[in-house]
Amino acid sequence: MQNTSVTGVRIIPIYQGKCLFQLRDNKPNIQHPNKWSFVSGSIEDGESWEEAIRRECREEIGINPQDLRYLGHSDVSACFYAYLSDEEVSQLILGEGQEIRFFDPSEILEQNTTPKLYELTHIYKDNLVDLIEGEEFHATDFGLMP
Repeated sequence: MQNTSVTGVRIIPIYQGKCLFQLRDNKPNIQHPNKWSFVSGSIEDGESWEEAIRRECREEIGINPQDLRYLGHSDVSACFYAYLSDEEVSQLILGEGQEIRFFDPSEILEQNTTPKLYELTHIYKDNLVDLIEGEEFHATDFGLMP
């Protein structure tokens, strides 16, 4: 059974050694306006974590990742990743936010990011590189529960 305290989902789409992140809208009424973030969102009533992240991907970047994999979860968020195909990358469209862009782990360090993305790219940078390269890892390597 899924942890009921988890109310959100996020994903790290990966393609050719880079991760896709989204620049949030610059609206004062949203959390972390004008910052780079994960493609993410809330879980709607009755949705599984996987259903929620697939819906968020369709809404925010226009695709339903075929190679979706579960990474782990925190107290409030279920985390996924996906290795995107050439076809999926060609179909990417911006559905929410100001921009979507691929970054290698060193490029994102220089950007204004949300606290969770900052944590991933600074505290867990080496583990992120392993994930990008397809190396073996565990949820705990990212401070997550399996």
